[in-house]
Amino acid sequence: KEIPVEVTVGKIMEQLKSELQLDALQEIAIANILTGSIKSQGAIIKQEISQDDKVKEIQTLSELTDSKIKQLLTQSQKEKYKAMQEDAKNPKKMKKKKKDTSDSN
Repeated sequence: KEIPVEVTVGKIMEQLKSELQLDALQEIAIANILTGSIKSQGAIIKQEISQDDKVKEIQTLSELTDSKIKQLLTQSQKEKYKAMQEDAKNPKKMKKKKKDTSDSN
């Protein structure tokens, strides 16, 4: 069962709002960008093309989405956004915390 785009965007926006202290205009604009991006991702996934091509198209879409979002952010917000992306790519910090708690059991 597919998760509605609005639900996904809502979860992403909650995190972005609190981390970046977005103003109302930024919130609306970024939510619109994310909605379009997620819908495009869905369309790419449904295309009858090779997995490699899908990966390339989604990567390109992701970069385009990022650049659109960054255009709306202040310099300090951009730095926080970049840090958030790094954390998402390297979730090692989270794993360590989970390991520590499971070791004590």
